[in-house]
Amino acid sequence: MDNKLAATHTFVANDELTGTMLHVLASTLEKVKPDRVCIATAYLTPEGFRAIQRGLEPVKHVQLLLGERPFFTRRGPGEILQEGDEELRGPVETISWFEFLEGKIPWVLMNHEERKKLLGEEGEEAFEARRQFNLESWHKVQDLVRFLERSGVEVRRFLGDKVGEVEDGKVLDTYTAPNVHLHAKVYLLREKSVSYGVVGSSNLTKGGLEGNIEANLITTDSGTTNQLEGWFERKWDQGQECREELIHRLEECVLFGRRFTPWQVFLKALHTAYGRFLGLGLSEGIADKLATFQQEGVSRAVELLERHWGAMVCDSVGLGKTYTGLGILKEYLARRKGNIKALVVCPAQLKNNWSHDKLRTWGIPGEMVSMEALRQLVDFEEVEDQARKRKLERRLRRLQKYDIVLVDESHNFRNPGTKQYRGLMEVMRGGVKQDKRLVLITATPINNSLWDLYHQLMLITRGDNSWYAGRGPVGNLEGTFRQLEKEGGGPGLLNTMLLTLVRRTRHDIRQRQEAGEPMEINGKPLVFPEHEIPEALQYSLIDLYGGIYKDVLETLSNLNFSIYNLERYGIPADTEDAKKEQERAIKRNESFIGILRTIYLKRMESSIAALLSSVSQQAIYLDIFLKLLEEGKILRPKSRDRMKIILGGHLTDDLLEERGGEERLKKLIESLPKVDRSSYRYDELSRDVKADSDALRSMVSKIETILKDGEGYQDPKVETLRNLLESLPEYDRHGIPTRIVIFTNFKDTARHIFRKLGGPDREQWRRQFYVRSNLRRQPWMSLLTGDDDPNRRYRIMSHFAPLATFREDEELDDPILQEQIEPFREEPIDILIATDVLSEGQNLQDAQFLVNYDLHWNPVRMIQRGGRIDRLFSPHDRVYIYNMMPEKGLEDLLKLVKRLQKRIQNIDATVGLDASVLGEVIEERALDDLVAIRSGGAEADRVYLEGEKRQNFDDALDQLRVYIDMVRELGTEEVRQVPDGIYSVKKGKKPGVFLMLKMPEEFGGQVFWRFYAADKSPVIGSAVEIVQHIAANRDILRAEIPEGRNPFEQLIEPLKKAIPELSQEYRRTRSAQDPGKLVRRVRQWLQVSEVEEAIPELAEKFHKWCGQHHPDDLLRREDSVQDAYRALNVVPDNDMAIQALKDLWVALETKGLDRPLPRPDSREPSEKDLQLICWEWVIPESGKVPKSPNESEHS
Repeated sequence: MDNKLAATHTFVANDELTGTMLHVLASTLEKVKPDRVCIATAYLTPEGFRAIQRGLEPVKHVQLLLGERPFFTRRGPGEILQEGDEELRGPVETISWFEFLEGKIPWVLMNHEERKKLLGEEGEEAFEARRQFNLESWHKVQDLVRFLERSGVEVRRFLGDKVGEVEDGKVLDTYTAPNVHLHAKVYLLREKSVSYGVVGSSNLTKGGLEGNIEANLITTDSGTTNQLEGWFERKWDQGQECREELIHRLEECVLFGRRFTPWQVFLKALHTAYGRFLGLGLSEGIADKLATFQQEGVSRAVELLERHWGAMVCDSVGLGKTYTGLGILKEYLARRKGNIKALVVCPAQLKNNWSHDKLRTWGIPGEMVSMEALRQLVDFEEVEDQARKRKLERRLRRLQKYDIVLVDESHNFRNPGTKQYRGLMEVMRGGVKQDKRLVLITATPINNSLWDLYHQLMLITRGDNSWYAGRGPVGNLEGTFRQLEKEGGGPGLLNTMLLTLVRRTRHDIRQRQEAGEPMEINGKPLVFPEHEIPEALQYSLIDLYGGIYKDVLETLSNLNFSIYNLERYGIPADTEDAKKEQERAIKRNESFIGILRTIYLKRMESSIAALLSSVSQQAIYLDIFLKLLEEGKILRPKSRDRMKIILGGHLTDDLLEERGGEERLKKLIESLPKVDRSSYRYDELSRDVKADSDALRSMVSKIETILKDGEGYQDPKVETLRNLLESLPEYDRHGIPTRIVIFTNFKDTARHIFRKLGGPDREQWRRQFYVRSNLRRQPWMSLLTGDDDPNRRYRIMSHFAPLATFREDEELDDPILQEQIEPFREEPIDILIATDVLSEGQNLQDAQFLVNYDLHWNPVRMIQRGGRIDRLFSPHDRVYIYNMMPEKGLEDLLKLVKRLQKRIQNIDATVGLDASVLGEVIEERALDDLVAIRSGGAEADRVYLEGEKRQNFDDALDQLRVYIDMVRELGTEEVRQVPDGIYSVKKGKKPGVFLMLKMPEEFGGQVFWRFYAADKSPVIGSAVEIVQHIAANRDILRAEIPEGRNPFEQLIEPLKKAIPELSQEYRRTRSAQDPGKLVRRVRQWLQVSEVEEAIPELAEKFHKWCGQHHPDDLLRREDSVQDAYRALNVVPDNDMAIQALKDLWVALETKGLDRPLPRPDSREPSEKDLQLICWEWVIPESGKVPKSPNESEHS
């Protein structure tokens, strides 16, 4: 047509009859080859531009007039964080993926709720339609941006009479000129001799050009096109320039790669993985009762309860764990609604912390039970009184009906062999409430070894090691702890903590306060007292024993303790395992003897009275053992303990002569097994026991000689304590008489101190609860040990620490509080001598001075004790912690203890002792710390602070705290502005692609970290390691995308790998759970056709049972189950195997172990469930990226 068109008028409606605007415009641009193009459109999309891009490329001058905020009409998916709260919405100008890109959101970028809605509306086809990324979308946007950046291209937005009034950069904002509208669609093409015009309804979108039903008139009439040009010029003058703003907004399009920085990706990843540690948003009436860190703890714990049915709060001493626990119960009940009830389990001495009145004040329906009472809830078969048995069974069923159980001082459940532990396990596993939640609270979850923590976590998992499989990075809990034990730590510990623990230390809180973060409760600042540890009070251990010190050490070192290693003399043990493994049993006994020897040394250091009590009792026991041995009976330690219970706690010299007068004792002794002397080395055993008895009797005689009245013996340790007490101020800064608490490990020592300071004998003391001391000022004093019942303990505590007893968070001068405590201050107890019955969970904030009378064999004990007075809301500016330590004799004692501990560890390494049977293990560094404590000052303070963190897992938490603090301090608000699915480009030493994927919350909400290196090295799944590759700060700029590269090409391959990998890991974790020896043995017998045919119904039950998850830890510890298992191992024929299987099923049913274990939901990660949270392309530091062979070419 020679660049000329006849003057015509054509109608185009995007149909078969009239054709499409896309065809007409594209062909006309090709034919006319205009110098200038003017377009007015209400809406514009890259898809629409791309349709006519080829024809626009040669045009020298393009004017684009946009209508009312074209295409900026919606936010991207997942950007609204909270309905109805405009402040929490994502960036207002996020470009709509629906309308702007004219595509559909990739499935992996949609959140779980969007997916469920879409599947409900469109069915499974919705998933298939969105499985793939439309990589062309990126190129469409990129092409449009490149075109707009050309010289000769102008862009304005029509603003009418508002033109010129809008600030640059806000021309395309949502609320700019909301009442100004331009809906006209005009296309003008002009070449020197030809003009071409379109007016109608088609926007510059793919739909407007060919998909929608439109109505457009095309003209080449010069008069008409001149009128259109005049109209366009007038509207152009009413438009405001916005080309750079449009380019910027296009580049910020999420799918195109809004300019998110590496810092924002890093922050997004950290917040997704660890932001739950910061969650607040507690129910009304809870937040104002708690400090910020306590609110965080409550929120985190409740989340763990919802996800995994259990949480462990391990805040260090003095941080108000009781209030955190109350907050957890209140918040959980508030969220669950309905008739939800709570059960609190705590030591008897803490019952007032969790009284019915306290629970009612917090609006928590429920009850408190002492952990000691749980011992009655197991072994019902041993209860002879049927009425009592039925009563106990009813009580167990009642306790099993609670919805949530809270255990205070849960470290008391670190030994699964105790009745107390087994009682709590019965509460958790049984009853109609199969999904009950468990909260464990303790400042010291690890007392001896990591296995203390493991056994407590087993209560959450109901004994099931596979509890967290498929819900987090811990597949098998026991396997994880064995690996941690072997390697001395590692990522497994952090992974375990993320699934279970909430922990903050006072050091953490102080750091946050020092950083300027306000820490308040109801507007009142949280204040810790300063603590001071003076130089140790020294005394002579040699003088304490009046010249027999070396003899005592030598005697204790040379004792045989034969009665605790009967297997060595050929006497078979009373367990099948020990009979089969005699040598192993002997080694275990030697380890136990080493612990016994250590205990004697501890009592020796504590006081001469404590040692005398122990050796006297042991000497009596040895004489009883020998007399029974002559009768052919073997008295084992368990029978000895039952004797002590029958006799009220003490053995007597005339025990055997009086045994006829005590029916239970008579029955016990008659039940002892008779053993033929010829079956073991009788003479050797008798000789060794007699040697121990003679040595102990000699020691008793020497100690009693020292203690005889009238010989001028003064206990140098007590006198050192007396001098300290006389030197302390009479009143504190408030004019209140000074309060002092003296701690000792042993009640014999406590009674000894009490008597030496003027206390009456035991019989007289029972009728009193405080007495005048024989100190110069005669302050009032009292004594508390484990023998005191809760009522007596409460009475003494009310007079010694009325503030701690009655104060919540009132000011010290609160008139109501003062009126309440005044009667108790009028009858004060100034000095309290106590055993560690008060060292856990007890608030003693009234006391300003604390004295540790014994050595710190375990640093945990020092922290527990110090935390009684070093507490929030202490009335004192400074508290003092004194330690007593021998000046002479300490070195000899430590050398002996070190040798014993080394021997115990060597035996442990040989036979693999269960840490729970070792008792309190003395750490090597604890012995070294004694020297530091002795010097006082900074060195002692270092031990104190390190002891607070010495829970083995605090090192693992340090890096986590760095991340949490980063999110809290620098990006909590900022990260809320960042939607899911973001990415960035970063230069790094290890090029590759980082992905973070997440499962829906209802299936555990597990977060997956993946890093695929460009060098094809193995995928990295450790958060700690990946963080090293993606870490960034605010100053690190996003790297430029290499020319012509589509970043989403880098995402596709890692995504294809990650999803099946995670799926396989899940299946492997679930299938890799060791079924255990019992299950394997049952399966072996069921494979014998004669056995299966003889018991078809039972065989079917066993087949089903073998395929279920089992509480393997429980199966190993239930005696009746293990008896049946041992029978299966030794039966010689099928008939006996059948009977053993029947016995096993009865045992399983009796213990409730036959049914499947209910557990939180989990699901195999799949493409349908996994959501892409964020990702990053890490390119070489040089910026040069080689092209991968499977990257597509884009022309």
